Amino acid sequence: MSFKPSPAQVLPARLPEARWRPGLNVPPFHSEIFASSAEGSGAGLALALARDALAGAAENHTRHVLWVQDRKAIRLNGRPFLHGLPPDLRHRVIHVAAATP
Repeated sequence: MSFKPSPAQVLPARLPEARWRPGLNVPPFHSEIFASSAEGSGAGLALALARDALAGAAENHTRHVLWVQDRKAIRLNGRPFLHGLPPDLRHRVIHVAAATP
């Protein structure tokens, strides 16, 4: 089993410039976001972080965004509308409709 250190162990506390900020070219510590289906802030945060990560990537970078919803989330909020997403994300979103939560 591999151990991944926490941000507190990796980033020095005395250097405020080492903390995350938009446009910082370092890999994220978290790659999953779980949010309530009752509001859109989780999806907004996920897309903002994805766009920020892709902005510093090479043009031929092939990373995708996996968007998983269960039946309840689809019923409450609908599926992602790809044409409503920024053009740089439209071809990267993979939507999965899970049968169970």
